[in-house]
Amino acid sequence: MSRSALRDTLATTVSTVVLHVERHTDPPAGWLRDADGIQHGFTGWLGLMRVLEDRIRSDRQHAPQPTRQEDRMTTTPSTPTAPIALQPDTVISENQAMSNHAPTAEDNRAAAIQWIDAFNTRDDPREAGLRTPDYIAHTPASIGTAPLDSGAWIEFLGVFLEGFPDLHLDVQDTSADEHMVAQRILFTGTHTGNFRGLPPTNRKVRFSGIEINRMVDGKVAEHWFQLDAVTLFEQIGLLVVPGPRLIPRLLARPVKKLFGKTR
Repeated sequence: MSRSALRDTLATTVSTVVLHVERHTDPPAGWLRDADGIQHGFTGWLGLMRVLEDRIRSDRQHAPQPTRQEDRMTTTPSTPTAPIALQPDTVISENQAMSNHAPTAEDNRAAAIQWIDAFNTRDDPREAGLRTPDYIAHTPASIGTAPLDSGAWIEFLGVFLEGFPDLHLDVQDTSADEHMVAQRILFTGTHTGNFRGLPPTNRKVRFSGIEINRMVDGKVAEHWFQLDAVTLFEQIGLLVVPGPRLIPRLLARPVKKLFGKTR
């Protein structure tokens, strides 16, 4: 029901009640037990009804007339409010938003690839920024170094970059979850500098490796890697010589075959 229709109905009801009371001034028989109190309450109630009727009539006279044929409620469209301008100290940066977001497997995969890209472009600040402050690297047992912190890691990379200034890492394949990233890497470069005491040979090298990274908040916190050192050494002219304990075992088999044929 519309507001104006509700107002008309209430006015008609009050008018009817007032008219009925004025025409039937005799109270019901049950009221006669306390005539004075009943008459006083009856008169007050009647006066209240008349005041209410006058108020409704006054509201009807001053109420604005509807502009449409249908007497119905209309909704006034709200005035668009201007967007609230953020103060400089309330602006949330992208890095702050990322800190509240737990990295997904894809986030870690992308961060690990970006870390390698930073190395390939020799962007040292970016490469360092993708490692955690407590970063630790574990080298292959064949290299024989202790776990490397960030400072020792930079020195370790410097040895390779001195011997292979154009060293490039190509991510061949990768697998990631919310904590770890594994990558299959192809190393390529040219031996144009001193490498662990070996003078430059200007030979091209191409060897493979596996890298595993433990990720924390989208950065590399711990790093393990294995590389095909035998292939690397052969390509730059180094030969793998068996140790003293291995030589007798290597000679025993062909000797046995030789004596077996002569019998």
